[in-house]
Amino acid sequence: MEEQGKAKITFFAAECMEFLDYGEMYEDLSLPEAVEAYQRICKKGFPYGPGIGFNLKDSEAPKYSDINWPLYQGGRIALEEIKLIPAYQNHPLVRAAVQEMEGYLSNMSKNGKQNRGMKRQKTAGKEK
Repeated sequence: MEEQGKAKITFFAAECMEFLDYGEMYEDLSLPEAVEAYQRICKKGFPYGPGIGFNLKDSEAPKYSDINWPLYQGGRIALEEIKLIPAYQNHPLVRAAVQEMEGYLSNMSKNGKQNRGMKRQKTAGKEK
């Protein structure tokens, strides 16, 4: 969970991003924990459109606060979905989450399943 001022963002991993109540769902996670939960879901086989999402709690954006929204689904970062909500597109915590998620992409395949040993890439001694 990351915080900025009064705002905070948590993450979730779901077996089915379209119907979050269908199948497994792990909530209130950090992004690395959500990636690990996503891996567990995919390793079990036959997931129904798994993904990783976020929940932003921000009193400055009350209409869009405390809603589960996709971050990664269908083998890609869900930029189109994030852009639908300007409050998400422009929020520093969401932007940071997108940037952090990009560090995991090279280890994820296009069909939504992860490659084994998924870790964040390191560049020049720093995590990317």
